[in-house]
Amino acid sequence: METVFIKIFNMSIAAGWLILAVIVLRFLLQKAPKWLACTLWAVVAVRLICPFTFESAFSLIPSAETVRPDVVRYAPEPSIDSGIPAIDGMLNPMISETFAPAPGASVNPLDIWAFAASIIWVIGLVAMLGYAFVSFLRLRGMIREAVPLQNHVWVCDAVKSPFILGVVRPRIYLSSSMNAEQTKYVLAHERAHLKRGDHVWKPFGYVLLAVYWFHPLVWAAYSLFCRDIELACDERAVKNISLDDKKAYCRALLSYSMPGGMRVSYPLAFGEGRVKERVKHVLHYRRPAFWVVLGAAGMCLVVAVCFLTNPETDTSVETTGVPYDDMSETTNVPHDNEFEKSNAQYNAGVESADTSNQFVSTDTLYDEGETITFTGVIVENTTDSVKPLILVQPIGDELPYPRIFFVLPDDETDWTTRINSIVSVTCKDSFEETDPAIGELISISLAESAPDPQDMFSTFGISIDLPGNSNWIQNIAYSQPDADHMEIDYHDAIIDADCKLLAVRDGMPDLPDIVYDKTLTETWQGTFSSGQTVYIKVQRSADGTQVLASWEYEEYQFALLADVPVKTGDIGAIAKTAITVISNLK
Repeated sequence: METVFIKIFNMSIAAGWLILAVIVLRFLLQKAPKWLACTLWAVVAVRLICPFTFESAFSLIPSAETVRPDVVRYAPEPSIDSGIPAIDGMLNPMISETFAPAPGASVNPLDIWAFAASIIWVIGLVAMLGYAFVSFLRLRGMIREAVPLQNHVWVCDAVKSPFILGVVRPRIYLSSSMNAEQTKYVLAHERAHLKRGDHVWKPFGYVLLAVYWFHPLVWAAYSLFCRDIELACDERAVKNISLDDKKAYCRALLSYSMPGGMRVSYPLAFGEGRVKERVKHVLHYRRPAFWVVLGAAGMCLVVAVCFLTNPETDTSVETTGVPYDDMSETTNVPHDNEFEKSNAQYNAGVESADTSNQFVSTDTLYDEGETITFTGVIVENTTDSVKPLILVQPIGDELPYPRIFFVLPDDETDWTTRINSIVSVTCKDSFEETDPAIGELISISLAESAPDPQDMFSTFGISIDLPGNSNWIQNIAYSQPDADHMEIDYHDAIIDADCKLLAVRDGMPDLPDIVYDKTLTETWQGTFSSGQTVYIKVQRSADGTQVLASWEYEEYQFALLADVPVKTGDIGAIAKTAITVISNLK
């Protein structure tokens, strides 16, 4: 549910810029016919309804997605992207400091707040719709003794101000005390509402207000929309009558004016809105010149183009709407904070009187029942501690921990240089349950028989298969920096390119800072083994030396990066490799 709320929240921010633009334009176009203002509010409604829209170089929306769901759920330092650097620079440090997850936390604090906000949003939505329903029932009770006067027109003693009620079969309800002259002008106004379809648009506007009840600009838009539809109907009702008739029309307005506070839930009513403003507008109304209407319509079109479209997506590095982090250089240590955390725990264990969590040397003897031997792969190391540490990922299901830190004795420091080595580890069968777990090493050696490289990815949750053709894919090298990152280096013989396939669970791959040429972007289509269709974006750098294919699968983000010689024109092999990988994902 919080995903829906975040989407609604982002749409409300984008629509807020359009509402501000309409308010400004509405002020500038006071001489233009009011139906143009109503058209602009229709554009606002489109912005509030459509979850997707076109991208345009003319868009003035700073950001189409201020709050990203993946940032809310997974980012270690949450932030927003308002599209305005000054705002981001002011708010992001506070957001990161306030909502940064604690080490080892299973959920981001911002995700909890988003869930709570989604609950409050639903409560507000139900309350708004419930209020409208109760108001409708009260009106139905008030007019239960109404009698028909003519076609779709009813009179009732309880009616104080004429109004229209109903969407499918709308009826005009008049006060039984109304004289013939007043009836003529009131019916002209209310029938103008019916011809314009306002009896449908106003309830629809209230539904949008109920959905976006938390946004003050949507309240302002709804209030101004209600005012503009009344002014537009006044214009339609008096456009062909004399000044004396206009004065009589204004007297009817004054006689049946309504309190302003009833506008939100009340149906279309003759005396609704700011009556003083409407009287002045009626008395001074003149048909606008054609050039005024044409110029105003042009300005409305410009506003629609600039605020109904989204800004163009940055083409530097982007995949299916989830931007990657820019990296000026890559590193072999993707999670230094984990080593720092482990080092601090190890050093604290040395100084503590409690030896239950201390590392012990390999010359300590254990009973057979207290030890366990398993096969694993060394995925990382560090020497920035009292003693060298290695991070081992178990292969198979012998251990419940996907990654385990061990401290190495002084005589076995060479293991810190053996990244991706398949090893046999004997350790004490007790672990400190952190992430990664901390174990007590007894011995470590190369495994007698190295398993299939695919087996080392079993804890990753998926198996990645490259095309089985040595004339195409050559020199495959697998690696897994940690339980959430997978890397496969290989050489593509067809285009003579060195390639790297990256897969990241619940995150985004780290890619070099390269600007891609939008004019060279291609979209390929693949199919998962389940039959689901996926679209692959294939981009090429401006200098033609880099190709990036990107797509997503469930909680995984994929990027296929190739160093392509400038002379190569066909990059289809990159997309075909991606399609082969996709076809094997279940």
